[in-house]
Amino acid sequence: EGIERFGDVFKNVPLQDQNDDIDSKNPMTAKATYGKKAKVAEIWNKRTKKVCWVAKGYPQALDERDDPLELEEFFPCPKPLLATTTNGSMIPVPDYCEYEDQAQELDNLTQRIYLLVKACKAVGVFNAEFKELGRLFTEGVDNKLFPVTAWAAMSEKGGLKGAIDMMDTSAIIKTLQQLYQSREVVKQSIYEISGISDILRGSTNANETLGAQQLKANFGSLRLRATQGDVARFATDLFRIKAQIVCKFYPPELIVEMSGVMNTPEGQNPQLLQAAVQMLSNSTIRDFHIQVEADTLAQIDEQAEKQSAVEAIEAITGFLQNGLPMVQQAPEMLPLFGEMLLFTVRRFRAGRSLESAIEQAMQALQQKAQMAQQQPPQQDPEMLKLQSEQQAEQMRMQAQAQTEQMKM
Repeated sequence: EGIERFGDVFKNVPLQDQNDDIDSKNPMTAKATYGKKAKVAEIWNKRTKKVCWVAKGYPQALDERDDPLELEEFFPCPKPLLATTTNGSMIPVPDYCEYEDQAQELDNLTQRIYLLVKACKAVGVFNAEFKELGRLFTEGVDNKLFPVTAWAAMSEKGGLKGAIDMMDTSAIIKTLQQLYQSREVVKQSIYEISGISDILRGSTNANETLGAQQLKANFGSLRLRATQGDVARFATDLFRIKAQIVCKFYPPELIVEMSGVMNTPEGQNPQLLQAAVQMLSNSTIRDFHIQVEADTLAQIDEQAEKQSAVEAIEAITGFLQNGLPMVQQAPEMLPLFGEMLLFTVRRFRAGRSLESAIEQAMQALQQKAQMAQQQPPQQDPEMLKLQSEQQAEQMRMQAQAQTEQMKM
């Protein structure tokens, strides 16, 4: 495979045993055996606008070519998604480092709570003369009385209270309460540092108002907006690179077929379709913009999606009720009416699927209006009746005149 790609120069590349990279502690791969292969790296140099391939252990480049794709940003991939980084370095810093001290404090508190909970138990001592008392906690039977042989002696010593003395756990319980409170304070500090509000964690208070809940949700989303924007930027750059490659290397017929534009009203116009393909072929994508919204990458909230759909239908219905009478009185306002309707629909994510149907309906209405303008105006029925009577009278007078001429 290497010789087929790079030629005879690949024969001098040293091959390496792939078993060196296998984790010997993993039982799934410890017994696996792989053949020898060469490690080849593909390097894109933006300064020289060249791409070269180098192999580990070989001093020279296997191949070097000019920029094969001619992309605007040169690199065939977007800037990678990184975690928190510092100035002057692309090495990401784990988010754990930001609250590492608080996490260690949380571990210490949890360990202390564990030890105290383990020590907080019902234990005590009893008088050895009354061995029957040792069965009270060992047998674990409810509603049972245990016989005591020396009952008289036990009664003289204060009965059961005088024969048994339980360990006092009040100090341990009080300490546990303080530790639990301290741990909640540390957890809250971690949430504030990381920017994860209780709404995002699924924790809420039933006594809080809707405004308070929304305020917390907005606060949490603001802290995460930078990360969401970075993901949206990654998706945007990825689509731009794909669009540039498609516009540059794909034939026009394949672009039209993949776009599905033939199923839209614009696809029925050959001139518009040819102009669009020519623009994509000549100017790549410099004349239009691709932008991915961050909310399109989030998991869809079914309730919010339903509410958005209801609002979209209400807005469209209200617009049609108010605008159609105006269009009937002034058909020349139909293009403006259609653009305003599409502008309204595009404001709702749930209404974007209706754009094609609305465009087809607007185009059909416009064609119908044009055909109505080309047809001659219809005359009043009374006028038609009067004209027919006049024509009949004229024909009768002409026939009478011809009859008189024949008599003469």
